[in-house]
Formats: sequence, structure tokens, C-alpha cells
Amino acid sequence: MSAVASLLDQVDRFVVRIIQDAINEGTAVYWRRRADQLEAAQSRPEDFTGLSSVEEIAAQDLRLSERARACRAAAEIAIIGGRSGS
Repeated sequence: MSAVASLLDQVDRFVVRIIQDAINEGTAVYWRRRADQLEAAQSRPEDFTGLSSVEEIAAQDLRLSERARACRAAAEIAIIGGRSGS
């Protein structure tokens, strides 16, 4: 396979992946999963916090919570738009 053919093959795979990502990001399932991930990233009492202050941890938890809420709103919008994704 020539270098040009190999490059074109890589570009084709990249384009397909971009399209797949765009479709997935339009589904409620994607946004609910993302919200779950953000909520799971929030601090827990047993976590090692290093040099982070209580205020810094609380601020990060608030940001994660707000982003999770935004993802759940995006999931609702996807459902209204007819893209529940199962």
C-alpha cells in the first residue's frame, strides 16, 4: 500500500469516527452516561485529597454537579428531539 493510500485510509477512518461521535453525542444515553461519570468523579470522604483545601474540593464538586446537571438536561433535549439512543 502506498503512503498516499495509507494516509487516505487513515483519513477515512478518522472521518467515520468523527461522524460516530457526533451521532452518539446526540443521544440521551450518551448524556446520561456522561452525567453518571461526572457524578462518580465527585469527592468521597475516604478520598485522599493531598494539598487541596476543603473549599477547593467543594468548588470542584459543585462544578462536577453543575456539569452533570447540564448533561442530564442535554439528555432530556435529545429525548424531545427523538434521539433517545435506547
